[in-house]
Amino acid sequence: MTDARSDASLLFVYGSLMSGLSAADMLANVACLGPARTASSFALVTLNGYPGLVPGASSIHGELYRVPKHLWPRLDGYEGAPRLYRRVPIELADGGRALAYLLTEDYAAAAEPTDAVDWRRGLPGSGRSDPSR
Repeated sequence: MTDARSDASLLFVYGSLMSGLSAADMLANVACLGPARTASSFALVTLNGYPGLVPGASSIHGELYRVPKHLWPRLDGYEGAPRLYRRVPIELADGGRALAYLLTEDYAAAAEPTDAVDWRRGLPGSGRSDPSR
């Protein structure tokens, strides 16, 4: 998770923080390592038009970023951590590990399930440039 070459950690993103989506500017000056997938132990749900990552049985598509330590408080604030989302280590499909924001249990219970594995392609409105929260 922590990159040995720098004071940074890997972050897996799967929703509005992905390139080209509504909050991508938060990672504009951060190294994108490219597309990534989670191990087959997650699912996407939707809450107020936004995706949430929860435990499940699917491999979720997203992107991997190398995030410097100074940016974590801003990202935590955007994600509503630790109340709405919590930042936790996850396993990736390639066996690597990264941090990701998982929807907390209380909010996951109120979310709508979906069969989508790719937020860009699978959910209504996911490609719009400024979804409302």
